[in-house]
Amino acid sequence: MKTGILRRHEQWLKELAETIARPYDEETENTYDRNMAITRMARDWYKEASRMDTWYDKHTILEAINHLVITGFITDAELQLLNDCKGT
Repeated sequence: MKTGILRRHEQWLKELAETIARPYDEETENTYDRNMAITRMARDWYKEASRMDTWYDKHTILEAINHLVITGFITDAELQLLNDCKGT
């Protein structure tokens, strides 16, 4: 699960870097607009990261793994590794 969460964190950093590097356009005409867009992204990210923090609770761990698989942050091969370790 940690691997999937770290992949999502990495993706968010890439999204942020792309936003910062993108030329100004109709949506972000100037630095103020760009800063406000980044602030919104950061606020939304904080909410998502806080939810991920709760995933380690034993009551939500299966939901968390399911979400990470559906969104592609954990692969089927990685799940199989967990299944293979279960017998040891």
